Amino acid sequence: MGLLIEDEKREVQRVDFRNKKVLNYEKVLEITTDYLTQNFSDIILNLFDNESKDEVKKQIFSKIKKYLQDNSIAVKNMTTDELIEKIYIDAFEFTFLNKYIYDENVEEINGNSWDCIYVHFSDGRIAKLDEKFQNEEQALSVIRRILAISNNRVNDAEPIALGEIGKNKRITVIIPPVVDEEAGVTFSLRNVNSNTVSKTTFLEKATGTPEMFNLLEQCTRYGVSICIAGSTGSGKTTLTNWLLSTIPDQKRIYTIESGSRELNLIKRNEKGEIINNVISTKTKENKNKEFSVDQDKLLAIALRYHPDIICVGEMRDKEAYTAQEASRTGHNVITTVHAESAEDTYDRILSLCLKAEANVNDERLFEYIVKAFPIVVFVKQLEDKSRKIMEIMESYVDDNRKIKFNPIFNYEVIETDIIDGKTVIKGTHKKIGGISEKLAKRLSNNGMPTTQLNKLLRKE
Repeated sequence: MGLLIEDEKREVQRVDFRNKKVLNYEKVLEITTDYLTQNFSDIILNLFDNESKDEVKKQIFSKIKKYLQDNSIAVKNMTTDELIEKIYIDAFEFTFLNKYIYDENVEEINGNSWDCIYVHFSDGRIAKLDEKFQNEEQALSVIRRILAISNNRVNDAEPIALGEIGKNKRITVIIPPVVDEEAGVTFSLRNVNSNTVSKTTFLEKATGTPEMFNLLEQCTRYGVSICIAGSTGSGKTTLTNWLLSTIPDQKRIYTIESGSRELNLIKRNEKGEIINNVISTKTKENKNKEFSVDQDKLLAIALRYHPDIICVGEMRDKEAYTAQEASRTGHNVITTVHAESAEDTYDRILSLCLKAEANVNDERLFEYIVKAFPIVVFVKQLEDKSRKIMEIMESYVDDNRKIKFNPIFNYEVIETDIIDGKTVIKGTHKKIGGISEKLAKRLSNNGMPTTQLNKLLRKE
C-alpha cells in the first residue's frame, strides 16, 4: 500500500512537470547554488557552527524549495523533495571531508593533491587519510563548493584563492598551473581556535608559570604594549585572546584582523546583553585596490575611536609602522608577528616598518620600535606538539640612547627522548631577572599598585 501511495506521489510530480521548466540536474545545481551563495551567504556560513547546524540546514532547504517553486524549475524523474535534498548534499556536504570539517578536535586539513590528504588534530596527532577523492575533477569540484560558500572562486585566471568559512575557519586553495597538473588541487583548511583559554588551562598544559602570566596580565592592564611572536600554530592567537579577556569590561578594545575573525572577545550576561566594550574590525580585499580596506587603514581609523587598547591581530605589512606610531603616542597596542626568537622580533618588525617608506633612518626606526613594544613574548610549538612560552623579554633605550635587552623568563629544555615512537620533552621555565626601573616607573605612572609592582621588580 505504501509503495502505491509513493508511486501516486511521483505521478502527481510528473503531471506537474508540464507547467515547469525541466532542466538537467547539473544546470539546476549550478544556478541554485549561485543564487544561494550570492543572497544567503550569512545563513550558509552558519553551517559551520556545530550548535546551529540543524536549524541552518532547515533554513537552506526552505530557500532551495522557494527558489525552485518561484522559478518553476524541475528535474526529470525526481520529486521536489528528492531534488532539494540532492542539491543540498552536492552543494553543502563535502564527501569524506565533512566529518573532519565539523570536528572541533581538528586544527587543519591539508590536501597536497586529490589523493594525498593529512589531518592535524588538536592533541598533536597528524594522520594521513586512507580516504581520498575519486579523481582530480571531484576534488576540484568539492573545494570549489567550499570556496563558493564565502563567495570566492578559483579558476584559470585566478589560480590562488582565499576564503573565510564560518566564524573561525579559513581555506587557501591553489590549482594548476601554479601546482602540478597531476595534483588536481591543493588546499589548506584551518580551524582557528577562537575560544578564550583560561589561565588555569595554560598552567595545566605547562605553557608558562603563574608569575609569567601575572606579568603579562599586569602589563596589558596598565598600558604597556606587547608583541607576541612565533610561527604559525605556535599559540599566538590563543595567548592574545586570553590577554585581552583580562581587560576590565569598561575599557574599550578595538581589534583589527586580516580577512577573518579569530579573536572572540564579546562577553554577554545571562540575558544575552553585551557587557564589555569591544569593536571588532577586519580587512576587506577588493580587485579595485581603491576600495580595499587593509590593516593600515583600519589602524588609522582606530585612533578616531579613542580606544584604550588596540589589537592588531597580526602585523604583516606596513601597518607595523602605524602600530608602533600608535604605541609611542600613548595607545596600548597588543599584536602578533612571525619571528624566530624574542630578540629577532625587533628585526622582523623593522623589516615590516620599512615597507611604509617613512622618512626615518633604520637606526632611529629600530629605536622607535623598541620604545613602542617594551615587552616581547616568544611562543613555540615544540616537537612533542606542546606549546610553550619560550621567552619573555623586555627591551628599552637607556639614558645614553643604548638599546638594552632584558630577559625576564625563558624555557629551558632539559631532556628530549623518543618513547614508543613519540617525542617526549622535559623542561622548565626559569626566571632570569625582574623588570627594569624604567618599565617600573611607567607602570607606576599608569596606576599599578605598589605591592604588585614590587613583585615584578624582584629578580627571583
